[in-house]
Amino acid sequence: MVQINGDEISLKEYVKIFYSKCALRPSCYKCPYAAMERKTDITIGDFWHIEKTIPDFYDPQGTSLFLIHTEQGLVLFDRIKDNLEYRISNTEECWQINLERPTEKAPMREQFWSDYQAKGIEFIMKKYGNDSLQKK
Repeated sequence: MVQINGDEISLKEYVKIFYSKCALRPSCYKCPYAAMERKTDITIGDFWHIEKTIPDFYDPQGTSLFLIHTEQGLVLFDRIKDNLEYRISNTEECWQINLERPTEKAPMREQFWSDYQAKGIEFIMKKYGNDSLQKK
């Protein structure tokens, strides 16, 4: 639920559409950065499944993940770490599929966008935001 102008609005349908992978940008399916090794000093993202791997550091609002790739990245992190609350983990604890490979393209993605262009957001929310399209 979110509040917009004082009204509580459910995000259930939006969340279902997001996890269906239909609404992702085309670049997500061939992302060259979907790997642990990167040509950058630091990667910042979401720490998925922290409630299982470091439960005492779990925050229902979300927890950020810093991946430090280089010595320069470590220097940069050392400069800010006193302003952060953090835990050191390993790659097994923070692993997520997009650190290994790009997201697989949803089989119904083309139909999703065709429906959106032809029939609009209300139609999309009803058709793709329901339980019938979720993995069984």
